[in-house]
Order: sequence, then C-alpha cells, then structure tokens
Amino acid sequence: MRLPRDMLMNPFLKKLNAANAQAQLLDEGLLTRI
Repeated sequence: MRLPRDMLMNPFLKKLNAANAQAQLLDEGLLTRI
C-alpha cells in the first residue's frame, strides 16, 4: 500500500510509528529478559 508523502508527514502517523517502534522495543526487551 502506497501512501502520499503528506500522509507520511502527518504528525498522527509519526506518533503511531513511534508507538509501534516503542512496543517493538518493549517486546524485544521482554524476550531477552526471559
């Protein structure tokens, strides 16, 4: 799925991407802790 550039620059999507990255880091942290 291709998004127009201004959708990628959307602050809401930036927050969403940051939240996804943070969740992924948390998941990796939990996996390494086990």
